[in-house]
Amino acid sequence: MTNQETPTLPDVSGWQAQSLRVTAFPSPSATISQPKWWSELLGTEPEVRNLRPARGEQVEAGPFDKGTLTLQVTPIRIDWILTVNQNAVLDEIFNLGAFLEVGDTFIKLMAEWLALASAPPIQRLAFGAILNQQVEGREKGYELLSRYLPNVQLSPESTDFLYQINRPRKSNVLGMTTHSINRLSKWSCVSIQRTLIQSLSDGTTSSNLIGKIGYACNLELDISTTADFKGELPQQALAQIAREQYELGIETASRGDIA
Repeated sequence: MTNQETPTLPDVSGWQAQSLRVTAFPSPSATISQPKWWSELLGTEPEVRNLRPARGEQVEAGPFDKGTLTLQVTPIRIDWILTVNQNAVLDEIFNLGAFLEVGDTFIKLMAEWLALASAPPIQRLAFGAILNQQVEGREKGYELLSRYLPNVQLSPESTDFLYQINRPRKSNVLGMTTHSINRLSKWSCVSIQRTLIQSLSDGTTSSNLIGKIGYACNLELDISTTADFKGELPQQALAQIAREQYELGIETASRGDIA
């Protein structure tokens, strides 16, 4: 944490989670062959399972909490992604729920996965999120963004604005002198409108925009250990690293773009 002053901002509870992600890059020494992490972790079988054994690829998906959880495994990358259930009744700006509420549940599950005896040795770990904060209109969105971005000159009349920055922070878990955590954030104001998709009798689909346009401040987070680290992250610290990355995401959502 820093002592840098920030403008008065809405409570972090105003951010809604559109998607959450934990990504692990296995060590080159890892051997992964059709892992059973889904059943080990959730105690059930996934609703969807697609295997490509020759490529070492596996995709599993099923319901979790308020959304759909997907596990994507390749020889070089493992992703756990929580997204909105597309079959649910959607608001104008669809989401999984309040960031802190959904995030706490998700990161707890990920900590349990990282603690499994069958979890692979990991070289790099990342936490990602897409968050929305609904506003009354585009100008209100830019007014709010300017408060989250104190170092950016931004007027309410602005359009097509996108701001992205990485502010690395030394890791308290891995050691302040040797390891950094990348804190990549991307800020924008977006307009979203519901789309009604219908299946037609001839097997095709049609889509129509319905309802009024909604506006939201949009924050994308990608918080990760550095790509230039070539060793293995300590197995006993993986859950703590994931929690640290999540808490750095909460800090960014709470305080905006700070060093």
